[in-house]
Amino acid sequence: MDVIDGLMCLGLVGAEAYVLAMALRRNGSVRVRGKADYVPAAIALFLALFFAVPGEGASTLEVLRDVLLYLTILSTLLVKRGFSEEGMAILFVTVPWERMGRVSLEAYQTSRALVRVHAGAWRLRLLFSRHRVAELVGYLAAHGVEADVDERVAAWVQG
Repeated sequence: MDVIDGLMCLGLVGAEAYVLAMALRRNGSVRVRGKADYVPAAIALFLALFFAVPGEGASTLEVLRDVLLYLTILSTLLVKRGFSEEGMAILFVTVPWERMGRVSLEAYQTSRALVRVHAGAWRLRLLFSRHRVAELVGYLAAHGVEADVDERVAAWVQG
């Protein structure tokens, strides 16, 4: 069992290194920053907390494995999401501007805009603050992307 735990620790260290490299590389290139829906990360963290609980007789390697798992899940929240010169940057992928199909902006709750991007079979979405919507619409227009903007969001852009 120690061999499996050791291999899992090595894999999690590799995953953590990849996430940190992604954060360092991408965070400087995102021009209009959005936020992702944190429900998938919260569910993953909940499942990790539920299933990866070390018992009383847990070895140091098992505890290290669980801590690395929690750290890897939480560190994915450090990677910025939004729009960059390359396209739409989501957690581990960047959708190029050429692959973006229909883009729509709609009001979400009271002070956020939800951006839906249809890229082939992918349906991606990001949340943007009400104060960044005008900047976002201008950035999309500068890259030649037509966006369907609903009435409430259009009022935010105007005023």
